[in-house]
Amino acid sequence: MNDGCKRLFGTLICPDEDNFAINVDTAAGCEWGLMEAVDWVSFLSNATGNGEETAMGLVDTNLSEMARTSNIRLVSTESGLPVFDVQIEQQGFLEYEPFDGSLPVGWLFDPTPAFSVAGGQLKAALSGGGVGRAIHQNPLGTCRDCKIESAMKVTSVSSESQEVVTLVGWYASDDEFIGLGMDEFTNTWTLYQVSGGATVASNSVNVPQILPNQVYAVSIRYDGTMFRGFVDGAEVVSVNQKAGSDPWGYAGFMVNASNAQFPDLRVTGIFEPLIPDIENPDIILSDSFEDLQPAVASLNCTQQ
Repeated sequence: MNDGCKRLFGTLICPDEDNFAINVDTAAGCEWGLMEAVDWVSFLSNATGNGEETAMGLVDTNLSEMARTSNIRLVSTESGLPVFDVQIEQQGFLEYEPFDGSLPVGWLFDPTPAFSVAGGQLKAALSGGGVGRAIHQNPLGTCRDCKIESAMKVTSVSSESQEVVTLVGWYASDDEFIGLGMDEFTNTWTLYQVSGGATVASNSVNVPQILPNQVYAVSIRYDGTMFRGFVDGAEVVSVNQKAGSDPWGYAGFMVNASNAQFPDLRVTGIFEPLIPDIENPDIILSDSFEDLQPAVASLNCTQQ
């Protein structure tokens, strides 16, 4: 076996679909291969190589609230034998609610007659006026440092401002929550914090157009000091948290005088690295395939 073979092996695994890189650092002439054991892990490039190369892989979204694990195996092409298995762990969502069948249990629907589930969508019918709330009151879904996301569309045509569809997070009550609101009439996205029953922080951005029946992927992310609102993967608005407040609570939706649809609700915890002080978070192995002394792996789920 080529004694010059060594490798660096790293993962970045959160619930969301994500690419990852595996850096294989070997001497010239050391031939190797990588093998995955499950269909939710795949390689995009360089699953086999000779010498120093970087293999790119993809992890599918984990559409559940349960963590899942598998192994990625490094194989020596020269001997045909497995050299080392590295466990890959993917977190589940703190909360994942697909809307199938009927109205899910564990939710606050107010008023209940305004909400229904059909065709894999939670539907809100409030175009005649009033405010509706759909809040998932699951204690396991509460969070502080997290990301809240869904897709949403307004299915009625607004006739005035304030006919708004809102993704809600950190909801403790109507007096304490964070919202990212979509106003189709004014073509405006607004991110705001309500505390003590008053809007204490707010920022709005105008966009060229918000269209009825257009699906928008939306999320709110909190890093401990600032809330950031994303639409279709791009950050569009941000707001500083009110000093002294401690946002914490549930997630869901608010609909004001509009009809709207939502396919699901996802809450992702933002985890610190398992070993925050390690200089290089990859697994570092020895100079030879025959003498392996792996360091402890880190799991970094910090959201960008």
